[in-house]
Amino acid sequence: MKKSILLLPALLLGDSISLKEMVISSEKEGEIGIQKSMEISQRADLSEVLSQNIPEITLSRTSGVGNDVILRGLQRDNIAVVVDDSIIYGACPNRMDPAIMHISSSQVDDVEIKEGVFDVSQFGSLGGTIHVKNREPSKGLFSEFSAYGSSNSERFSLQLEGGDEVLRGNIGYSYDRAEQYEDGDGKNFAERVESITPENSPVRYKENDLDAYTRQNWYGNLFYYFGDSKVKFGYFGDYAKDVLYPIFSMDAMEDKTDLFTLKYTSPLFTANLFQSIVSHDMSNEFRNSYEMMPRTHKVESKVSGAKLESHGFGIDYIKKSWDGNLYSKDKFLYSMIPDVETEDFAIFGEKKFERENFEISFGARADFVEIEAKDIENAKISYAKSSETYSGFGANIFGRYYLKSDTSLFLGFGQSVRFPNGKELYMNKVVNGKEAIAGNPDLKETKNREVDFGFDSGNLSSKVFYSSLTDFIYAYNTGEGLGFQNIDASLWGFDLKYKREIVPNLIGKVGVAYQRGQKDEALAGQTDKDLAEIPPLKLMGSLRYEKSKFSGSLEFLAGGEPEIDSDNGEKELDSYFVTNFKGSYRFSKNIKANFGVDNIFDETYALNNSYIGRGVNSSDSDVFVLNEMGRNIFLNMGYEF
Repeated sequence: MKKSILLLPALLLGDSISLKEMVISSEKEGEIGIQKSMEISQRADLSEVLSQNIPEITLSRTSGVGNDVILRGLQRDNIAVVVDDSIIYGACPNRMDPAIMHISSSQVDDVEIKEGVFDVSQFGSLGGTIHVKNREPSKGLFSEFSAYGSSNSERFSLQLEGGDEVLRGNIGYSYDRAEQYEDGDGKNFAERVESITPENSPVRYKENDLDAYTRQNWYGNLFYYFGDSKVKFGYFGDYAKDVLYPIFSMDAMEDKTDLFTLKYTSPLFTANLFQSIVSHDMSNEFRNSYEMMPRTHKVESKVSGAKLESHGFGIDYIKKSWDGNLYSKDKFLYSMIPDVETEDFAIFGEKKFERENFEISFGARADFVEIEAKDIENAKISYAKSSETYSGFGANIFGRYYLKSDTSLFLGFGQSVRFPNGKELYMNKVVNGKEAIAGNPDLKETKNREVDFGFDSGNLSSKVFYSSLTDFIYAYNTGEGLGFQNIDASLWGFDLKYKREIVPNLIGKVGVAYQRGQKDEALAGQTDKDLAEIPPLKLMGSLRYEKSKFSGSLEFLAGGEPEIDSDNGEKELDSYFVTNFKGSYRFSKNIKANFGVDNIFDETYALNNSYIGRGVNSSDSDVFVLNEMGRNIFLNMGYEF
């Protein structure tokens, strides 16, 4: 096997990752689109990779690292993020540490995205599943060391793997540090906060030149092969320190993750056990408010799970504990998330039938859920009840008709269910006698009844969807702060993708996606019927030339003006148009360079809004929107031997 050393000079602002294959599917097995051998020249953050390459996915930015995603207008607990059939739930109630953050990019082999209600194998898959599949180590020996540095960032990583036909393993480590990036206006995080807040505002940073984050992660996997079966023992650890989150009133002092997995795979059945533990400590230590009112919120999320599956049918068990306590320095004040325990037991099954030019699949899932707040007596708000039981049933049918081998029409419809989480039910925060955050223990489960239809035809594909959301769990402005209630709403949209070879060696691609969401009725005391956090029209395209030792790609990304929920904190955002260039040149068998410029024209733009459900900072004059990075020049030199 090859050994490789990757050297990155001072101009690099982010290293590259290559995903072997990215699959976007609307059904359980059939592919709708494939993107191969993607080399992404931003930071090794999977959320950014997905957003930059898939029209239906939009980045949900809160910081310089570890951001979340929106899939077809749904996010957070409305979509499921799975890593090799194991689940990590972030501990932060404001999603400072989303599940998609806790992934080592060097392990990723491919990503499968199942849109809609057509995945019955995962808990909480209301509107789709992002399934990250890590690669298995190869036979032989392989090692890689990588490093980059710049005026404001540095990264080092080491990977080792090897083995034979019976026993294989891999280990890896990475270290990443970055200063605050500047947007197109030349403002970093702290300066952006200053620009919208009055002097001496409590949410301002005491210092403007703080690092944006420091992060390390490490992993190890051992595979034992015997006959047609294999056993995997895996561990992943992630540790982030002093991560700035300018849109919130606190930053993350520490975020630590441990994921343990044990998986057995055979032709007869698959069994998977896992446990993940996320500890997340937030504080206002870096802000002006710390001197008068020091606060630390220590939160832990612990998830244990087991799944047994055979020929599409299986049972699933998940137990999640979520506990968050507020302190004034070392003095305990109260429990903001009162040790909420969620247990789910599920039975699921799916079956596919195929004929010469037609295929149809069926899926169903039944969940039985118990949720209890075990430390309700230490909450700041009194709740009438501390526990609830739920049950939910989801089912779907998906058919595809082949007009010819590479051209098909498809139609699917079904129902999926997701249940309230501990924040929505029991989170509580009181400021100056007002309920700044108040959970609602009477929330019902959400049902998504959806229909999808579209076509695939060689290099052209398109789909349209419509979702009727019953008892959709919605965060809103109560007048005193943040509350939650069930509403009825609808969500619809479409996407279209096309690619072709224009002339020899020159490939053109274009993709467009649009979603729109509306409440059936405006909330009491409000008039706006638009759903929050619905991305606007998104258009992306590229021209890629590849011949011999050189390849180059000119890319563009454009977005329209979003429809906003002005009653719940969102503001008008401008449309944007961003141009990027990426290139690669192989000097020899061993030496290769990747280079380019992202946001060539240094545009100032934002992808996300200031919805109250995100917990963003606000002032009398404006609300906080975090802009994307300005011009980013990179150069990546690689040496393999």
